[in-house]
Amino acid sequence: MSATSEYPSLHLHLRPATLSDLSQITSLVLPQVSHDGFHDYFFPHQDRYPGDFVFWWKRYFRDIILRPYTVVLLAEDLEQKIHGIAVWMYAPKATGGNADDVPEPRGLDIAKDSWFEVIRRRIYGWVDVITDIIHPNRSIDPISLQEWNKTVIDMGKRLWSGNGRVHWFSAEFFTSKDPELDKRAMASLLLGWGIQQSKVDVVSTFVLTLVSLRDLYEGVGFQLVDEVECHKVQLSMMAVGDAIWCVNNERERERDESSQKTPCKESEPGKDNTEPELWGKMEVKTTFSPTIQLTDFVYWMFDSRMYNIHASVH
Repeated sequence: MSATSEYPSLHLHLRPATLSDLSQITSLVLPQVSHDGFHDYFFPHQDRYPGDFVFWWKRYFRDIILRPYTVVLLAEDLEQKIHGIAVWMYAPKATGGNADDVPEPRGLDIAKDSWFEVIRRRIYGWVDVITDIIHPNRSIDPISLQEWNKTVIDMGKRLWSGNGRVHWFSAEFFTSKDPELDKRAMASLLLGWGIQQSKVDVVSTFVLTLVSLRDLYEGVGFQLVDEVECHKVQLSMMAVGDAIWCVNNERERERDESSQKTPCKESEPGKDNTEPELWGKMEVKTTFSPTIQLTDFVYWMFDSRMYNIHASVH
């Protein structure tokens, strides 16, 4: 399905996630989002309804895995244990905006536009509607989620108009709490993939992170370009290279419409835009296999609901 990218010093490799990874992904993510001071704002009832909390995150990552122009990267060891996760979206194609003029990302097949992918997303959509009617999620605060989505959209309008419109963006990066794990190396691997792929596509690179993790991102090369506050928690929007100058230049233009500065230019293709050997080429292309795909579907439907029922009993 894909070529893996070795990281010898950690004995890890990168690969795209599938639905069969949902349990491992959820097990890694939940301890880090539960009572972290930020997600509590959206999940005020997570302790009272732990099963609903688990189910929400499984559905969230399921939808991301299936979303077109989105790559869920897993850092996996030789024993197939997941140690890190990063979600990268190629915008504006991933966000469903008007992107007919945007070229496909180089070396990647992530449109997920086959008939099977389209039907699968529709089926899950129908299942979700029915599930929400029968069993509404009791762990969340829908209004808080809507307010946060609006905040992110407003930030995007400030940063991603004009020359910053086409970019790779990550808002999800998690590593396991293994004390022997070097988080800086994991950041270099998982966040570095987005930086290198952006060079290949000659576009900008952005990430959204908690202020507490800013030093980790700065170690990879990101710099602060904007901040936003949500429920007294500050988050940082960070970027790499030319994207920083582009954002600052756009702000100056907003303050002074008569500015004569040269607009941001895309880099010319050259050696800096060739995909580095470290990351290699990653193809995320679905090939129809009734057994594998049916297993994915059954896995999601039964594994998640069984977990929910089990959790609600205790």
